[in-house]
Amino acid sequence: MVKLNALESPVKYVRLLWRVLNGKRRWYAQLVNEGLPYQKPHNYVSDGLVGLDLNINNIAFVGDNHADLLPFALKVPSFQNEITALQKKMQRSQRVNNPDNFEPNFKARKGRKTVVKKGKVKKGKAQWKKSRNYLKAASKKRELERRKTAYAKTQNRRVVQVFVGKNLTS
Repeated sequence: MVKLNALESPVKYVRLLWRVLNGKRRWYAQLVNEGLPYQKPHNYVSDGLVGLDLNINNIAFVGDNHADLLPFALKVPSFQNEITALQKKMQRSQRVNNPDNFEPNFKARKGRKTVVKKGKVKKGKAQWKKSRNYLKAASKKRELERRKTAYAKTQNRRVVQVFVGKNLTS
C-alpha cells in the first residue's frame, strides 16, 4: 500500500546521497514526492496535544488520555574501549608523522632509555600528514560511532511505537 501510494504521487525531485558503511561509500537515489505521505491505519494517532520531556536516561510523555515514563535508548553499546584505543592509536600516529606541529616539551621518564615527547598542538595553519594506518583507524572509529548512533535511533523509534500503541489503547 505504501509503495502504491508512492508510485501514484508525482515525483518532485530526486536526491543523490552517499553514506559510508563499513568503510565503503554507498550511493542512494532518494525520491521526493509531492503531497502528503501515506499513513498506516495502525500508526494513526488521534488529535490532541502531547508533551514530551527528553532526559538523559528516559522520556516522559503526557497526552490527553495517558502519561508515562519510558526508558531512552535501552542497552546501547558504547564501544568506549574500542573507540578510546583507536583514538590513542590515531594520536600516536599524528605525533610521529607531524613532529613539527607540536610544541617542543620533552619529558624524560625515570627508568626509561627513550625520551617521551609531549606538548600542545602549535597554533596556526600547519599541514598535517595522515598515514595510511591513521586513515584506517579513523575509518574504524567513524564506523563504530555510526553503529552506536544507528542502534540508539532504532531503540528510540521502538519507544515511539510503544508510545503510539499505548496512546491508542487508552
